[in-house]
Amino acid sequence: MTPEDDDAQAARERWLRTLLQRQGLELEPARLAELARAQVLLARYTDFLRQASPVSVRTLGHTHDA
Repeated sequence: MTPEDDDAQAARERWLRTLLQRQGLELEPARLAELARAQVLLARYTDFLRQASPVSVRTLGHTHDA
């Protein structure tokens, strides 16, 4: 990973930690890092589906036409 990737990963982890804490939840640092990486993969896959799929992709209750 580059320093920029490390910074982006740390920012995602901070954002997720804050979001979870607002809900009264906590995760171990290793699990938080895994969740942040999974979030990135899911976002990339969703973007791929939006571009490649002739049908609508539903994300977070919103419909996005491909």
